[in-house]
Amino acid sequence: MKKISEWMNLNKDVTPEVPTDLVPSINDFIIDKKTLKIIQDFMFTNVHLAITGNPGTGKTELAKKLAASFELPYVLINVGTIRTPGDWWGFMEYKEGEGTYFHKTRLTRALESEEPHVVILNEFNRCPPHCHNPIYDILDGNRSVYLETIDKKLDVHPDTIFLATLNRGMTHTGTFQADAAIEDRFEFVHLQLPSEKDIADMLKRWFGIQNKDAVIIARLTKQLENLYEQDKLSKVFGMRPAISAAKLLTRKNSLHDALVFTFANRFSREGGVESEHTYVLQLIQALTGGEHFE
Repeated sequence: MKKISEWMNLNKDVTPEVPTDLVPSINDFIIDKKTLKIIQDFMFTNVHLAITGNPGTGKTELAKKLAASFELPYVLINVGTIRTPGDWWGFMEYKEGEGTYFHKTRLTRALESEEPHVVILNEFNRCPPHCHNPIYDILDGNRSVYLETIDKKLDVHPDTIFLATLNRGMTHTGTFQADAAIEDRFEFVHLQLPSEKDIADMLKRWFGIQNKDAVIIARLTKQLENLYEQDKLSKVFGMRPAISAAKLLTRKNSLHDALVFTFANRFSREGGVESEHTYVLQLIQALTGGEHFE
């Protein structure tokens, strides 16, 4: 595969050549071909990408698999841990016998490296907006930052790619509204769950469960996603409960119990018979014919 830099025309006003060796699929990840091509076209033209989608749709996993597909090392930054602007780069630390030194973060070490990286800015909107200020320059045409603490300029490798992941919506109470200027530095791609059939096929492949069980888990997963999109449920969890349910089946639990403990129990019981928990229990009963489970 050609180097990414061969497809990029940084600081040029001409359109870069379109690569002919885009990966046609991502190993063990279901994504439609058009979206996958757009993502790669953004990457190869030096456009920073923000991946959105409901919880459990695989945003972070996709970012990591994209790095693997192009044989690039990645550095995963948990943006929710950034609480001061300096947290991006490092901190001063004293070590006995060595004195005071600057402890560099993984991001700083990646930007110093002579090899390109995929920088995954995970949960990008979980730090206060002013904490994004130090990275403005590495995300625009400058692609560099000066660190006063160590009196050094960091230049982003021309092949380094920035991918951000975000959860959006009122239910994500730990997030912040990002500044328009920082969001303007990204293009956005929205991930959705795979089809019911694809989910069932994945569960069978990953866990070796029976087809009928995989189909019911997949059907409930998609039903809950649709109800959430219609504002009939307050939250949704994507593939996570489906995976947990399949794991319970491998331990010889009944399908009904697996669905109750992984899907229904995630929802509030507040409201009794009118609660979301009861509503999901009814969906499970309809799919499995199981008895009501408290």
